[in-house]
Amino acid sequence: MNKRLSSLLRSSIAGSVTIAALAFAPQGIAIAQPPITSTAALKQACETSAGNTVFINTSTEINQGVSLPNYEQVNTACHIVLGNAASLEFDSVAMRFAGNLTIESAVTNKLIFEKAGLQAPNVALTLTGLGSEIMVNEAWLRGLAGDVTLTMGESGKLMLKGATLLQFTRMVEATGAVRVNGGAKFTAEMNQGGMWAEGDIEINLNGSDSVLKAEEWNIWSNRGQTRLNSSGAKTLVEMGKGLVQGWTAIHFNLTGAESGLVIKERNFNTANNGPIDLIAGGNAPKGMIKFDQVRFGGDGSVIIRASASSTEGLLEVTKGSIGLPSPNGLRNVVIETGAGGSTIVKENSINALILVRIASGFGGICLSEANTINAPAQQICP
Repeated sequence: MNKRLSSLLRSSIAGSVTIAALAFAPQGIAIAQPPITSTAALKQACETSAGNTVFINTSTEINQGVSLPNYEQVNTACHIVLGNAASLEFDSVAMRFAGNLTIESAVTNKLIFEKAGLQAPNVALTLTGLGSEIMVNEAWLRGLAGDVTLTMGESGKLMLKGATLLQFTRMVEATGAVRVNGGAKFTAEMNQGGMWAEGDIEINLNGSDSVLKAEEWNIWSNRGQTRLNSSGAKTLVEMGKGLVQGWTAIHFNLTGAESGLVIKERNFNTANNGPIDLIAGGNAPKGMIKFDQVRFGGDGSVIIRASASSTEGLLEVTKGSIGLPSPNGLRNVVIETGAGGSTIVKENSINALILVRIASGFGGICLSEANTINAPAQQICP
């Protein structure tokens, strides 16, 4: 190989790295580049590639190198692009990036974090291909100076699983915001851990037939709002044991028809007079809310509505604790459905400094039974 050709090849390789790509010798013989399987190899690829961009076009598992509690230090940002039929797994390794970490794909792919730790100023995982998956198992994702954003497309699957809630309560953590975005038929499962943000936590279910399930999973905004939004029909949110914390507000707003919110044995808390609004249906019919043994704290107001501006909502609140009987308790508590709706409130302790309202709309059913209610103004099944 002459010196000029050798120089050109070295320059080309330094400018762009493709995992499991093909290079060509002068005779046209294809030479496979070795796959990246270690933290050191990925560090080199990120630091030396043009634009710090690494292309992955095959199944790749990084399972060698530095592991927790230590981190492989990458001195640049890293932008990883997954190609057709590619997958990427970080297994029992840990990496810290000086710049932002972005992993993305617009085709069907799988991204797995298994007992791994990744840190960067901002972390963005974007898999918008149909049916793509992100799995985080006993692993940590941290935005050290900004946000952590997880974005999925249609029929995407997001699985976040720790070992115990206490040990993994900051499994997804950001100095800024934590955001989860899903498309139609998006499925999210969150178990035995939690997400924590100094700023906002926002979960957007951006299509119909989406499902989110959380069990022993905390959602904690330390100084911002916690928001869960969906505009698609037939969205279902199920939550078991755990905590939802929003420093300034908590808003769950499922506005699509036949949307449902089912919560059991969970605590909701705000501060600074922050409101707690839990809505299913909104202006659309057949919204459904079922709360069992749910506790609400803070000093704002609690508003629970199922299709209150539409028809045929179903709202059941049983064996809950809503507010404390103290000067620093909740201001107002409103539990209601719209026309033709059913509002059933049984065996709760409800305390408010101003108003408690339990109601259904025209032609609906309203039942308040075996509740202890303390408030200056009460509108009970008027």
